[in-house]
Amino acid sequence: MSFTESNRTSQKMSVNAVSCENRNGIGLVLISNPPVNAISSEVVAGLRGALVAFEADANARALVIHCEGRTFVAGGDIASFESLEFDTLPFSALLTQLDASPRLVVATMHGTVLGGGLELAMACHYRVALPDTRFGMPEVKLGLLPGSQGTQRLPRLAGVPLALSLILTGQSVSASDALAAGIINEIAEGDPLAIGVGAAERLVHAKTQPQRSSSLKIAVGAATTQALAEAGARAAKKPAYPALGAIVRAVEAAVNLPFEAGETVEAREFDQLRLSSTSRALRHLFFAERAAARIPGLKGDVRAR
Repeated sequence: MSFTESNRTSQKMSVNAVSCENRNGIGLVLISNPPVNAISSEVVAGLRGALVAFEADANARALVIHCEGRTFVAGGDIASFESLEFDTLPFSALLTQLDASPRLVVATMHGTVLGGGLELAMACHYRVALPDTRFGMPEVKLGLLPGSQGTQRLPRLAGVPLALSLILTGQSVSASDALAAGIINEIAEGDPLAIGVGAAERLVHAKTQPQRSSSLKIAVGAATTQALAEAGARAAKKPAYPALGAIVRAVEAAVNLPFEAGETVEAREFDQLRLSSTSRALRHLFFAERAAARIPGLKGDVRAR
C-alpha cells in the first residue's frame, strides 16, 4: 500500500475497512466500518498499513484521519472482548506509532468520539471537531476501563479531576466542553474531511510542530490529590464494581509514573477486568438488551404502525 502520487492528484489504496491516499501532499486515512466505525482487528490492521505507507511517502507533509458515515470511531468491537486471544497491544502499539510521528497527524471528528475512538484521537497531534460532536469514555458501563492509553492520555490533556469524572461515570461531553478542557484543539463547521485537510495545510504552512499528548506533564496539586483520594474512597465502598478501583489505580499511574510504565499498569488492569465475572455479566446484558429490541425474522427497516 502506498501514498505515492501518480499522474493524478491523488492515488487511493484500500485495505478492508481502511483506505488511504495522498491528496495534494496531505496524507488521508479514511475509516469505513459501519455502522459506528468501531475499532476491530481489521481496522487496526488497515490503520497500521496506512501508517507504514505514510511514513514511507516523503511527499506527504501531514496525515489526516477521518471516518466516513455518520460518526467518528464510536468505540471498540465489544464482541471481540470475549476471545481468550484478545489483546490491547496491537491497537496501543499503533497509537504509540501515531504519537511518535515526526510529521503532524490530525484527527477530524464528527458524531460521537467514544472509547477507542477518543484514544485514537488523543494519539493524534491536533484534533478538530464539528460543533455537535460528543466525546466520552463509556467503558466503565461494561465493567472495564479504557485499555489503549486512555487513562494515560486523558489526564495529560484535561487534568486529573475531569479525566477521572469522565472515565468513572462514562458520561460524554460536548465539543465546546472538550475544547475548554484541552481535549480538542478546534471546533469548525462544514464537511469534516475538508475541515481536517484545511487544518493540516494551515498547520504545515505555519510550521507547527507535533504536540504529543504522551509527553505532556500532569499538573499535580491540591485538586489532583483531592480528586484521586475521593475517587479511591468511593471505589472502596463498591467492591462489587472492580473497574472503579482499577480506574483510580491507572490514573494514579499516569500521575506518578512515566507514560510507558503507566500504560503497562493500565493494560494489566484492563486484562483483569475483561476476564472478571462483573464485566462478563455487564457485556452479556449489553448484548441481551439489544437482542430484546429485535423481533426475529422482522427486517430492521420495517416501520411501526
